This record gives sequence, C-alpha cells and structure tokens, in this order.
Amino acid sequence: MAGVEGVPTIRTLEEWNAFVEAEKGRPAFLQCGSPVCVRCAPFAARIEQLRAAFHFRWAYVNTHDAEEDLLEELQVAKLPAYRIVRHLDSEKGTEMEEGQNSTPEELTKAIQRMCPTALGFGDEDF
Repeated sequence: MAGVEGVPTIRTLEEWNAFVEAEKGRPAFLQCGSPVCVRCAPFAARIEQLRAAFHFRWAYVNTHDAEEDLLEELQVAKLPAYRIVRHLDSEKGTEMEEGQNSTPEELTKAIQRMCPTALGFGDEDF
C-alpha cells in the first residue's frame, strides 16, 4: 500500500508536528503502514469507514520511507499502527493514544474514545 488517495503523506517529525498543530479543534490521526503490510489495506478501509462517522484529520506515513526523526518519535515495531493526538484546552494540553499490530476493532475503540462523532443531517431530514 503506497499512501491513501487524498490523505497527506507525512515523512518527517516536523511535518507531523505541523499536522497536529493545524486545526486544533479536530484530532490528528496518523496511520503507520507499509506497501508490504498485508493487514494495512484492510486497516485503511476501516479508517475510511470511521471517517464518515467521526471527526478527525487523517495522515499516512510509510514506515519504510519516513525519515529517522519521525521513526524515532513513533517507535513503531509492528504494523498496522496509529497515533491519535487530541488538543484538550490550554490548561490540560493534549491527549494521545497509539497502537501497534492493531486490529480494526482496536482501531474502532480508539477512534470512539478520542474523536467526536460526526452529526450527519442529510437534506432529506429537513
């Protein structure tokens, strides 16, 4: 799997930090994967489903193509992996959750804990 269409690819710690700081009102979600990871494509499909129900910003890092600074920060040993960063308020700072060798079920629970739900109001409802 080479990146996800329409999802920014992160290669450096500086890029990840900038992604986290942008739009502080929505959690930042980083998917860690690799083109050779057989579990990463189904994991990405689950993220796509969750994106319809929850508010978060999604970025992708190919762990075989990332720079050392980012890899040191993430400490990913098994794929698929993720990190979610959520800004709380100026006094409480941020909250983070991460997982490695994750299943779609574990991912779903983490998104439910860390990300606000998306309220959908289709035109047919009004």
